[in-house]
Amino acid sequence: MGFGFKEAMDAVMKAIRVQVVLVSMGVDEELARKMVDSVPWTGSLFRMEENEIAKAIINEIRSPPHEDHQDEVGQELHDAYLCYTQDLC
Repeated sequence: MGFGFKEAMDAVMKAIRVQVVLVSMGVDEELARKMVDSVPWTGSLFRMEENEIAKAIINEIRSPPHEDHQDEVGQELHDAYLCYTQDLC
């Protein structure tokens, strides 16, 4: 149980740090929280460093309208895109 708890806490702390980076990049605090909450914290995206995750989210939301991605990280980022563009958080 201790290892699972540590993993969960690590994911929460990383999510908070990603939100902080997004806010520092000019994203509204509430929107940053919603976008980070919309992506799976245990997925492939969260294996990246906080700055990389935030940059990937920014690049995704700035991209022109598009369909789902074929890769796992792209699909996870698309959740943030849908949250940002269509308020599907």
